[in-house]
Order: sequence, then C-alpha cells, then structure tokens
Amino acid sequence: MYSSFYDDINTTKELIKLGANIHQKDKYKLSSLAYAIEHNSTKTVKLLLDNGVKFDEIKSIQGYLASPNYGGINGLVIYGNRVDVLYEHSWIKYMGSKIGQPPLAYAISRNLIELAKLMLESDYNPKAYFNYGDTIKTSDNFNDIISYEEEQNLNKWHNGNFSRYDYTHYAILEDIPNYEPMLELMLKYNVPGQPTKEQLKEAYEKCYRLYKWYKIRWIDGDKINKKRPFYVDMPIKNLEKYCTDENGTFNNIKEYFAYANEQKKMDSIIYISDTDKVIYLDKHSSKSNSNLTDKNKNEN
Repeated sequence: MYSSFYDDINTTKELIKLGANIHQKDKYKLSSLAYAIEHNSTKTVKLLLDNGVKFDEIKSIQGYLASPNYGGINGLVIYGNRVDVLYEHSWIKYMGSKIGQPPLAYAISRNLIELAKLMLESDYNPKAYFNYGDTIKTSDNFNDIISYEEEQNLNKWHNGNFSRYDYTHYAILEDIPNYEPMLELMLKYNVPGQPTKEQLKEAYEKCYRLYKWYKIRWIDGDKINKKRPFYVDMPIKNLEKYCTDENGTFNNIKEYFAYANEQKKMDSIIYISDTDKVIYLDKHSSKSNSNLTDKNKNEN
C-alpha cells in the first residue's frame, strides 16, 4: 500500500514477486489500487491492473490531492485587461472526507486524464452515484439510488431546482479549469449521465432567465456604473454569447459545457471581485478606471 501510494514501482514489483496480496484492504477498507489512485500513481496503477486487480474492487477513494477548481478561487491578478486566477488548492495534499468518491469521479474532479483513460479503457463500470450526508450510494441505474420520497425532499431543500444530472460524472466538469480533454474522453467512451435534450433545454431556460436578470439590473437598470472594472461585465458577455433567444436551447453537450464552465468561473470571479484578494499590477487596471476602450472590453 505504501509503495503503491508513492508510485514506487520497483518495490511494488518485488512485493508482488514475494507473494504480497494485492487485493488486501486495510482497516479503512482501502486497497493498494485505491491508494495508488488517490495519489495519481499511474505507473503503479498500470502494474496492479496487469497483475489482475480490477477498478470495480474499489467503492470509493478518500480525498488526498486537492486540485484547482472554481469553488476555490482565492484571488485575482489584474494586469490591463487580463485576469489571472489564483486557486486556493493547486495540487496540495490533504486528507479529505472519509466518505470519499468513486474512482472515476475522483479522477474527473482532479482532472487526472491518464488515470481516467486507464479506467475507461478497462472493463471498469462507471456507476451512477449520489452522495449526501455520511452516505454514498452507487448503482448501474440512478433510479435505484434514491427513492421518490428522498427525491421530493431534496427538491424542497434545493427550492425546486434539484436535478439528478447534478450528481452525475458530467456535472463535475462545470467546476474545473481546462475541462475539455476530459469531456472529450468521457464522450468517446460514452460515460453514462450525459445531459439529455430535456435537461439541455431546461439549462438554457435558466441561462436565459439569468441573462434577463443581468440585463435588467446591469445594462438597462439603475445599476449601471461606468466606472466598474471590466471583469464585472464578463458574466454578462458570456450570457449574451449563448442565451439571448427566449425560445432557444443548447444544441449539444459541448456547447452547454462551454457556457456552463465559463459561467461558473465568471460567477466565482465576481464573488471575490470587491475583496482584498484582487491584486492590480498597473494603474490601468484600477477599479476606478473608466477609460478601457470598447475593443479591450470586447476581448474579455
């Protein structure tokens, strides 16, 4: 388990030769493969697979690597019309929830492309999953995971906005930078949980309502402030790009994620834009600056 975690492939090979039980689990119900996955020890993962270990032997991976995500934006560096995002977690190591995540969900949320590819190329069955409280449930069919009563309660808790899609592997992609290669990989291997046409339509309707709200509040209404920094307009521009047709819909999955991922990023940027976490590197970037050209604004 230690050699797998640290990707010490030579030691792992010798232990296997000496007859070590590579299927053994410890008191936390974690195996050598689970430890290799959580530390992204891909060489050892391949070795264990070659020696008969299966991804399906693992129910969950405990959190260890913390990668960049939009929920963990810790600061902005503004230089002219450029915004650089600083993330609270950038591959730091920590011990996360004991509940953990299923293997593929862990790989997707950390954007571990090689690891995800190994899983999808194998006979691994990426089950639908749902976690809440201290419970994690998995199944081949999402309908088997939560009861009708549980779903109704969750819908009340989420003010009528509960969606089963939010608990699929695909929903994870909305919150991670540079998600495109992972999405391509998941579509190539037809990972279950892709948003349906109905869900794409519902997502577009929400997008359109948000666009109308922004337009009334920030463009047509009394909230207009010519001195606001250019990046305040970035979410509006994203909505204008995708969601101005009252009767429209997202035409495909890639178009939806192009919108949703960027919107999550922009919303997180705006959330901290008025805090001391914003660093301005030149006088042209100040909050009071109102002289940015229309060309510069459009480029953002």
